[in-house]
Amino acid sequence: MENTEKRLIRSPEIASAYTETIDKYIEKGYVRKVTNDDNKTTRKWYLPHFPVVRPDKDTTKTRVVFDASAKYDGISLNNIIHKAPKLQRDLFDVLLRFRKYPVALVCAEMYLMIKIPPKDRSFPMALLKDRIKKSREKSRYRRRRVAVRKTLGVLWLAEDDIFTFKANPPDEHFKFTKRKFLSKIAMLFDPLGFIAPYSIRAKIFMHEIWQAGLDWDDIFDDVLVNKPREWFNELNELCDIRIPKCLQLSERIKSSSLQMFANASEEAYGCVIYA
Repeated sequence: MENTEKRLIRSPEIASAYTETIDKYIEKGYVRKVTNDDNKTTRKWYLPHFPVVRPDKDTTKTRVVFDASAKYDGISLNNIIHKAPKLQRDLFDVLLRFRKYPVALVCAEMYLMIKIPPKDRSFPMALLKDRIKKSREKSRYRRRRVAVRKTLGVLWLAEDDIFTFKANPPDEHFKFTKRKFLSKIAMLFDPLGFIAPYSIRAKIFMHEIWQAGLDWDDIFDDVLVNKPREWFNELNELCDIRIPKCLQLSERIKSSSLQMFANASEEAYGCVIYA
């Protein structure tokens, strides 16, 4: 709590976004202030929380994370909570269904709206402060719903109804090491495999780097650096890729067929199917 407070005091912009998010949680009923009667219970657990800042995000640049894996006396809430079966579909399946029709319904803040039974609400509690800069009074809040948030992660331009990609090429001072190169290629999120012919080259480079026996922070030599540098130079071209979101054609289909193409080498294999 103290570390989070110090960080927010040092960064007024982040503090403003943070408190605004908390206000929205209260307004929507995701959290509520603990009353004196609530505070009498002896069965409680406080969750640390902190901001995660992502300037590259188009929507939520600052989000609140409640850390259920944080330990107290060697125990965390995640250690003792019952692990329920996974009910949601895989992301790949969700994206395929998203493309099936011209119009799709999306559930916003789904995990935030999962209600916690009243008898269990004293466990995911959190200490919050009424305005970081203005008040020193600590308030306790009980979680009514679970504060977890994820997105599909694919860049979709709704106005044009297309999928595309946004790359962030490294600057001229980028140091080509195994650690930094891996962190860059991991930023390309492509669950449907639209840019697999491009991303597979980076994976092949990583294989060559491992074979070269380099440590995580060793600088690439002049020979090894050529392919990764060329790969980075092509990153900006990803934004030119435009893939229609909807798979359904506007005209009526009388007949259809599938054409499949596949190939393989010692380094990779691939398959594509056209309808």
